[in-house]
Amino acid sequence: EPEYIEPVLLSSTDVAGLVTNAGKDAFSCSRTITDLTARKDTGALAWIKRFETARNGNNEPLTEVLAKTAPTGGHWYEMRADRLTELVVPMGYGSRLYVGRLDPPAFVDQRLIALNAKDGTDTDLVHALLNSTLGLLMIEAIGFGRGLGVLDLNKDRIEKSLHILDPSKISSDQKVAIIAAFQPLIDREILEIADELEQDDRIIFDTAILDSFSIEIEREVIYDALRVLTEIRKSVEV
Repeated sequence: EPEYIEPVLLSSTDVAGLVTNAGKDAFSCSRTITDLTARKDTGALAWIKRFETARNGNNEPLTEVLAKTAPTGGHWYEMRADRLTELVVPMGYGSRLYVGRLDPPAFVDQRLIALNAKDGTDTDLVHALLNSTLGLLMIEAIGFGRGLGVLDLNKDRIEKSLHILDPSKISSDQKVAIIAAFQPLIDREILEIADELEQDDRIIFDTAILDSFSIEIEREVIYDALRVLTEIRKSVEV
């Protein structure tokens, strides 16, 4: 039944642009089996029954595994509504660096990290700042390379170590200018970092960031730092 279907992003490979939709569907239901039976919601009942005896790859009952992440007092088949998110970070970046935005907000797979904005946050601006080359440099700097040159990140490291330029330090006009300069990046696909740093729209956007925050470090110095870090990380093969 449609009311029990919510969008879910399963993989970073499904993210082509900086703003995307989840693309997949997930089952989310807070009603008891008794309620579903009384309502004759046979689709939901059939879906629940399908997994009642299923096991995961470690031979653990799915009912027990899923119950650990269910809402307090909820059901093993219930997804927490507070886990809908707009901003998302892959746990294992490859050649592309970015912070994605989900429109509309959606659930994300455990291989992705949800960033939940506090009340009053200007999500448009924060999304832009996180995707500035300074923002991407901060993300690259807090991870480390693992097999096949993947950037290893986790939720705890993001919470403790990820920093962002302070939006309160710039004027309203500067915020508008940054968001406007960011729009061309939203309108195209995310590129591998080596190509990304050569794009005219990327250069214009980062210049707007540096000017607005009165950052005196040369843009190319920041670009070179990110290039070096990503090359070091990608050199890790095991």
